[in-house]
Amino acid sequence: MEKVLIVEDDVVIAKMIADHFSAAGYQAYIEHDGLSGYQAFEAVNPDMVVLDLMLPYMDGYSVCRKIRKKSNVPVIMLTARTDVDDQLMGYEVKVDDYMTKPFHPEVLVAKAKALLDLYSRGEAGLETTHNGVLNYNGLMLDRLARKVQVDGSDVDLEPKQFEILQLLMLHKNTVLSREQLLNTIWGYSFVGSERVVDSHIKKLRKQLLYKAYMIVTVSGAGYRFEVK
Repeated sequence: MEKVLIVEDDVVIAKMIADHFSAAGYQAYIEHDGLSGYQAFEAVNPDMVVLDLMLPYMDGYSVCRKIRKKSNVPVIMLTARTDVDDQLMGYEVKVDDYMTKPFHPEVLVAKAKALLDLYSRGEAGLETTHNGVLNYNGLMLDRLARKVQVDGSDVDLEPKQFEILQLLMLHKNTVLSREQLLNTIWGYSFVGSERVVDSHIKKLRKQLLYKAYMIVTVSGAGYRFEVK
């Protein structure tokens, strides 16, 4: 049974989330402050973390930073704020997705399922030189340091380009649709054209220079990171 750690200071909201995850077949753990939440993370080793932004003792950003020093477990952050700067900060500390309060718990569980599916399928086929590093044919991506190199030379990617490349590499030789990329990287709340993915792929390929051939366009389906 997959384990979900819920760190939420509102007792009613935390229980509501836990009940929905339990009903969906997950084992749910609840903590109500950031310090206890991180301690529970170390003790429980969850498969998913649902993390409120505004927490006593240690805020969600700080908790996520500490988690990311040890793990790439999917993290969904809950926030009552809608400021773009807050969401950008969340992505800087490597949050996987956002949900703005109020929200439907069914949607939260659906997001969690999608992230767990993507990450579990990706982790099963990883080729790593050490923890968190993907390396295929001279293209290296360090998931924890958020660093990319082509044959040992650093490549400067924008945050979204990095996330796209990471997701494609995690699912090497598997076609990911534009919708999958949008939902996972931009979030289900994104309003706009799927063509934003094409724009970022074009920029990403340019940055990857002679390794750009590894990102293959599959007509009518999406994109594939191809390793032979």
